[in-house]
Amino acid sequence: AAASSTASTTMNSARGAAKKALQEVLDLLKASQKPDSSVQRNVYQKFEELRTHSEFNQCLAYIFANGSRVDNNTRRQAGLILRGNLADSKVYINMPANVRSQVKETILRSIGDSQKQIR
Repeated sequence: AAASSTASTTMNSARGAAKKALQEVLDLLKASQKPDSSVQRNVYQKFEELRTHSEFNQCLAYIFANGSRVDNNTRRQAGLILRGNLADSKVYINMPANVRSQVKETILRSIGDSQKQIR
């Protein structure tokens, strides 16, 4: 029973961390849409720092494909950043195979999206 309690706590902790990471990426995407060039410059630098992190690319894929609660401009921007990251062979090759598969599956779900700019 103690092992299952520990596993449950670990899973809840992981979910909490994933939600926090997702919210941080959403906040960055929103901030990048502000007209303030210094804010945009800071966000761009942060995107550059994060581009090789698998969790960042997973968050971008999730926002792009599952954005029913996110505006289309933010979804589109997530997709464009993700595309740029995946087009860099160094980023793609260094991504763990399970993350590459998850990102592919997530993106493929968006092919039938009702929003033309997302498809």
